[in-house]
Amino acid sequence: EGCVETEDMEHAWCVVEDGGHCFDGIPFVDGRVFDFCELPERSANGCHCLHEWEHMGKTYHGCAVTADHAESHKRWCMVEDQSCPGATTEGHDNGCAWDWCDDYQECPDLNAYPAKWEP
Repeated sequence: EGCVETEDMEHAWCVVEDGGHCFDGIPFVDGRVFDFCELPERSANGCHCLHEWEHMGKTYHGCAVTADHAESHKRWCMVEDQSCPGATTEGHDNGCAWDWCDDYQECPDLNAYPAKWEP
């Protein structure tokens, strides 16, 4: 079922479908083979981002800033699981679910903090 994270392993791992051809794989006692793998980036709501997705005729990878969000610098992604809690299809005609990425932070309002610089 793909990469998983478990408490007993330091890295994400998966069972290899054709384990006899995976020379870097690690054999289970039952003869199956597993290997370490990378999980995709996660969105702000913990959804896995698609590794590759298209928007407005361009291809993006994981979390990205698209032309329609370039001014705000907000990174977002299309998500793998269309029913992931927190993801939405709002604003996208293709019906695919998307989410903001977890590293987005609003820039602070610098005028809200008085300058304390002294020569």
